[in-house]
Amino acid sequence: MVSVMKLLTRKTDYGLRLLVEVASEPEGFMSSAKLSRRTGVSLAFTRSLVRQLVRANWLQAHEGRKGGVKLKVSPERISVRHVVELFQGPVRLSGCLLGGKVCPRRATCGLSRRLGKMEQEINTHFEEVTIKNLASAKKMKNKRRRDGNVLSAV
Repeated sequence: MVSVMKLLTRKTDYGLRLLVEVASEPEGFMSSAKLSRRTGVSLAFTRSLVRQLVRANWLQAHEGRKGGVKLKVSPERISVRHVVELFQGPVRLSGCLLGGKVCPRRATCGLSRRLGKMEQEINTHFEEVTIKNLASAKKMKNKRRRDGNVLSAV
């Protein structure tokens, strides 16, 4: 079996899904149960992630029969990078770039600089993609499916 390096953890992936789903319906509050059904994330995990997103001040929660969550900030203000950093910390491709201790091989290592550049590029791309971008792409894909243009939705 081949192992795969995951740049995004399951928690980050699911957190992004929840935010995109909430952003796709900006009117009113969405219950955790509805979020769970729409995203395929278990209800218990949905509730746990929602608590973290509320603490991050990205979601507003309202308890009660007509309660649920809705975005507290504009979706263009939440980037993929923000979500990654909330759930798993900053993107680091190697321990030698963590900044605390200086690696003894730093002067002769050609990899450290290249990894640092890759980290910067990944973070730049993650910063450019927002929840608004992802929600808009989801809406377009769903519209194409509804219109019967299945090939262009892929």
